[in-house]
Amino acid sequence: EGKEYAVYFTGKGEVGLKVLPGKYEISWLNILSSEWSSAETIELPVDLKTPSDEQWVVFIKRVD
Repeated sequence: EGKEYAVYFTGKGEVGLKVLPGKYEISWLNILSSEWSSAETIELPVDLKTPSDEQWVVFIKRVD
């Protein structure tokens, strides 16, 4: 808790995570194509929205 998270989306969606405020690195995995997005650093908490209507997993890792 507080360091790494993974969230699975069965389709287009949005989630607000209740995490400690700070910088996190996120990467999206498209389940159907098995392709990863480029990692990006964001400030959480913020609502995360899927990149498209497909199935996704977002991996979140605290970096500060």
